[in-house]
Amino acid sequence: TVFPSTWEETAGLIWMESLACGTPVLCSETGSIPELLKYGGEMFPPRDHVALAEKIVDFLLSPSKMNKYAREGREYVNKSFHPDRGAYDFSKMYHELEVKK
Repeated sequence: TVFPSTWEETAGLIWMESLACGTPVLCSETGSIPELLKYGGEMFPPRDHVALAEKIVDFLLSPSKMNKYAREGREYVNKSFHPDRGAYDFSKMYHELEVKK
């Protein structure tokens, strides 16, 4: 999946959904994507079509890299962004706030 956003994305669910499906991603290095994209793909500078083209060619010529990114990305997203994880984190936060009262 190529995610060439020029917007300051807060998360960018498209690339996360792709990783969850086992699809490697190429994302613009913008917004919070650099903080969140730990595994499963690579980034390129926003609006840099040459860097994007180079990364696409590299991906297409490196099936082993794509397979590695597919496996790692799926594991990363399922572990880090699974709805159960979010529910657990919110309940933990509320519990900590209640304890502070």
